[in-house]
Amino acid sequence: MACPVPTSIDRISNRCRTPSTSVVNAVIHADYAQRGAPIRLAIFDDRLEVENPGLLPFGLTLEDLPRGISGLRNRVNGRTFHALGLSNGAAASSA
Repeated sequence: MACPVPTSIDRISNRCRTPSTSVVNAVIHADYAQRGAPIRLAIFDDRLEVENPGLLPFGLTLEDLPRGISGLRNRVNGRTFHALGLSNGAAASSA
Protein backbone atom coordinates (compact mmCIF):
# COMPACT_ATOMS: atom_id res chain seq x y z
CA MET A 1 0.00 0.00 0.00
CA ALA A 2 1.37 3.43 -0.91
CA CYS A 3 1.34 6.02 1.85
CA PRO A 4 -0.76 9.09 1.08
CA VAL A 5 0.70 12.59 0.93
CA PRO A 6 0.25 14.24 4.35
CA THR A 7 -1.91 17.33 4.64
CA SER A 8 -2.76 19.59 7.57
CA ILE A 9 -4.82 16.64 8.78
CA ASP A 10 -2.30 13.80 8.88
CA ARG A 11 -4.29 10.70 7.87
CA ILE A 12 -1.78 7.95 7.49
CA SER A 13 -2.39 4.31 8.29
CA ASN A 14 -0.33 2.52 10.92
CA ARG A 15 1.36 0.55 8.15
CA CYS A 16 3.01 3.76 6.97
CA ARG A 17 3.85 5.51 10.21
CA THR A 18 3.61 4.70 13.88
CA PRO A 19 1.13 6.81 15.88
CA SER A 20 3.90 8.19 18.07
CA THR A 21 5.76 9.50 15.01
CA SER A 22 2.68 11.42 13.88
CA VAL A 23 2.25 12.96 17.34
CA VAL A 24 5.96 13.84 17.63
CA ASN A 25 5.86 15.48 14.18
CA ALA A 26 2.80 17.49 15.20
CA VAL A 27 4.55 18.77 18.34
CA ILE A 28 7.80 19.59 16.52
CA HIS A 29 6.10 21.36 13.61
CA ALA A 30 3.29 23.12 15.49
CA ASP A 31 2.82 26.85 15.06
CA TYR A 32 2.87 27.95 18.70
CA ALA A 33 2.34 31.58 17.70
CA GLN A 34 -1.29 30.71 16.96
CA ARG A 35 -3.23 30.85 20.21
CA GLY A 36 -6.36 28.75 20.49
CA ALA A 37 -5.24 26.34 17.76
CA PRO A 38 -4.23 23.17 19.64
CA ILE A 39 -3.02 19.91 18.15
CA ARG A 40 -6.00 17.55 17.98
CA LEU A 41 -5.99 13.75 18.01
CA ALA A 42 -8.91 11.65 16.83
CA ILE A 43 -8.64 7.91 17.43
CA PHE A 44 -10.70 5.53 15.31
CA ASP A 45 -10.71 1.74 14.98
CA ASP A 46 -8.75 1.89 11.74
CA ARG A 47 -6.72 5.10 11.99
CA LEU A 48 -5.32 7.95 14.03
CA GLU A 49 -5.91 11.47 12.74
CA VAL A 50 -3.54 14.19 13.90
CA GLU A 51 -4.66 17.71 13.12
CA ASN A 52 -2.05 20.41 13.44
CA PRO A 53 -3.66 23.74 12.56
CA GLY A 54 -1.58 26.48 11.05
CA LEU A 55 0.06 27.52 7.85
CA LEU A 56 3.11 25.97 6.28
CA PRO A 57 6.39 27.60 7.35
CA PHE A 58 7.54 30.49 5.17
CA GLY A 59 8.95 29.29 1.85
CA LEU A 60 7.46 25.78 2.05
CA THR A 61 4.78 24.73 -0.43
CA LEU A 62 2.41 21.77 -0.67
CA GLU A 63 4.42 20.59 -3.67
CA ASP A 64 7.50 20.27 -1.40
CA LEU A 65 5.86 17.73 0.94
CA PRO A 66 5.79 14.66 -1.36
CA ARG A 67 9.49 15.27 -2.09
CA GLY A 68 10.32 15.07 1.63
CA ILE A 69 11.23 18.74 1.93
CA SER A 70 10.52 19.94 5.44
CA GLY A 71 10.69 23.23 7.28
CA LEU A 72 11.57 23.27 10.95
CA ARG A 73 9.55 25.97 12.68
CA ASN A 74 10.64 25.09 16.24
CA ARG A 75 14.39 24.50 16.38
CA VAL A 76 14.46 23.83 20.14
CA ASN A 77 11.72 21.20 19.82
CA GLY A 78 13.47 19.66 16.81
CA ARG A 79 16.84 19.41 18.56
CA THR A 80 15.29 18.06 21.76
CA PHE A 81 13.25 15.33 20.06
CA HIS A 82 16.23 14.43 17.86
CA ALA A 83 18.55 14.17 20.91
CA LEU A 84 16.00 11.90 22.61
CA GLY A 85 15.93 9.65 19.53
CA LEU A 86 12.28 10.45 18.82
CA SER A 87 12.90 12.27 15.53
CA ASN A 88 15.19 11.39 12.67
CA GLY A 89 14.33 14.34 10.47
CA ALA A 90 17.15 16.02 8.61
CA ALA A 91 15.80 19.42 9.63
CA ALA A 92 16.16 18.52 13.31
CA SER A 93 19.67 17.12 12.97
CA SER A 94 20.92 20.13 11.03
CA ALA A 95 19.17 22.75 13.17
